[in-house]
Amino acid sequence: MTLFVWTTARVCVAWPAGRVAALTPELFLARVRGPQIAIDKLEQKLRTLSTGIYTMQEFVKSKESENNYTVLAHQINTLIDEVNTSVVRALA
Repeated sequence: MTLFVWTTARVCVAWPAGRVAALTPELFLARVRGPQIAIDKLEQKLRTLSTGIYTMQEFVKSKESENNYTVLAHQINTLIDEVNTSVVRALA
């Protein structure tokens, strides 16, 4: 069990192994909050990246809807079939 003793000038931390450390309150809080700050930064980075991904997905969807290639490809294939049929008839 870890024991914390808070005084006005120092925080004494006693670990089970018998180690004792005297820290200023600011340093103590920095050590305690350090992992939380790292997690907060990672969460902020994740939110930023997620926003970027969402924005890119919306951009791609808008471009796909602007350039609907399937209809155009179908029309081109139909035209090619008509031209091939005409050429076959002309050569026969």
